[in-house]
Amino acid sequence: VNQHRPVVGKVKTVSVKREGKRWYVVLTAEQAAPEPLAATGSVVGIDMGIANFLADSNGEFVPNPRHGRKAAAKLEAAQQALARFPRARRDKRTANHRRAVQRVADL
Repeated sequence: VNQHRPVVGKVKTVSVKREGKRWYVVLTAEQAAPEPLAATGSVVGIDMGIANFLADSNGEFVPNPRHGRKAAAKLEAAQQALARFPRARRDKRTANHRRAVQRVADL
């Protein structure tokens, strides 16, 4: 097991699961209730929107990161690369798709 962080609290359940070719161990631990942070006395209102990712009551704006547009551009390039391959049997399509995606990654 590659344990990437220490287990805090008493372990209650252990689950072993497989996702694809990888195996994972999932631990559920009981912990004491965390202590609340001290009150600061300040209040902030947040509005999440489309043009701006968020705007707070102090007048600050965080721009939208536009993840959808970036992903759409990569998808378009991958589909164009895949379309360049000739039509093949169903069992051969996976290899073609991997090659097309690899070409896009090399760009």
